[in-house]
Amino acid sequence: PKETYKSCLQTMYALRRFGIILGLDTIKGILSALGNPQNDFNSIHVAGTNGKGSVASALSAILQESGYRVGLYTSPHLVRFNERICINNHQISNLDVVKSYQAVKHVHHGDRSPTFFEFATAMALYAFSRQKVEWAVIETGMGGRYDATNIITPAISIITNVSMEHRDYLGNTLARIAREKAGIIKQATPVVTAVKQKQARSVVREVSLKKSAPLFMLGKDFAVRQHPSGHFSYYGAENTWRQLKTPLLGHYQVQNAALALAASELLIKNSVSITSKSIKQGLANTRWPGR
Repeated sequence: PKETYKSCLQTMYALRRFGIILGLDTIKGILSALGNPQNDFNSIHVAGTNGKGSVASALSAILQESGYRVGLYTSPHLVRFNERICINNHQISNLDVVKSYQAVKHVHHGDRSPTFFEFATAMALYAFSRQKVEWAVIETGMGGRYDATNIITPAISIITNVSMEHRDYLGNTLARIAREKAGIIKQATPVVTAVKQKQARSVVREVSLKKSAPLFMLGKDFAVRQHPSGHFSYYGAENTWRQLKTPLLGHYQVQNAALALAASELLIKNSVSITSKSIKQGLANTRWPGR
């Protein structure tokens, strides 16, 4: 029978909520049966305690402003499930939710049924592939190392910051939580971070070294300065961008913007065509409602 949008979501919401200790075998199996849609586009992976969504939406806006077709996967949603899966800043349609749901439902799920988040992640990656996105910005659900999103091979990994959260799942020290987040760091793939606390920083540094991943730290390798006018300037390794503005409120939003800008610098270095104009415009267009 043809599932309706509503019945798809009801079935999904009935799935297990959390699955952080469950490993990545189930999501790997699903994606492999779907033809590994996550390999059909470039991606950027964002983990951290706060600011993940702001950083992800800023990067998505900058890439879109630069003329790319961009997928954005975030969680949780505020009102509708579709908010989690956006393409060029538009939520996917109910029909696309149903199509993605059916594609995921009809492949073999391995030894256990997927959690809600695994199912949603597979749907997002499938939708991005089907709709031919060129870049996808993917936010982790919780943690990093065993997060269902950690099956992508990103161009850049971003770790916003670390504070005590989800202790039952992630561990009860900052160093432990940082180690979970640092689980998204991939071999020789640049890492951009705003992690501040000494013990957490040293974990991120250690994992980056082990993986030969170039590490860029806010305050050390790039910086931002806020001006009384409400604008701010970004000072990076190779670029200085002035007169920038983000519509997102809160001084920490300038730090979030800095991470998106440091990632943009690395993309430019990698021949992704991003201009200072598209950076300015992308930042100004960033929307992250209700957060």
